Amino acid sequence: MRDDPAGFLSFVEKLLATRHFDVLLPIHEQGFLFARVRQRLQDRVGLALPSFESYRTAHSKAGFSRLLDELGLPQPATRIVKSAGELRDAIRLPSVVKTSVGTASRGNWCPTGIRAMLKRELYKGERVWNRLKFERVPESNKRRSKLRDESGDSNS
Repeated sequence: MRDDPAGFLSFVEKLLATRHFDVLLPIHEQGFLFARVRQRLQDRVGLALPSFESYRTAHSKAGFSRLLDELGLPQPATRIVKSAGELRDAIRLPSVVKTSVGTASRGNWCPTGIRAMLKRELYKGERVWNRLKFERVPESNKRRSKLRDESGDSNS
């Protein structure tokens, strides 16, 4: 489905043409596809789907959070951020960080991963090049990293 939505839709349409189904009840991203082509499907099968716009709002964690706010319904403390800087300012541990759209644990980050991510120079908008020097450890033939000093030599 993810890599070939048109192929998936074609597969479902062939099933609907050859077999009888009362209702099509998508539970993940398929809902986007079926809501978008509702007119093509609704004469062959019942669709347990809202409109595409409503589906998109409910499927997006950010959109759903905004909807709950509009309706005055309770929800866990939620901050919607759009950049690493906003995330760095908003994060209070313990936290769970999620992408706006993600299912089956895709798009979720654990708090320790967030802490490590926010401390990295790259996420602060800094780039540090050639900071480490790698040396072979004779006994194991593995590499060991050492910080370089400002002159470019490694610290002992």
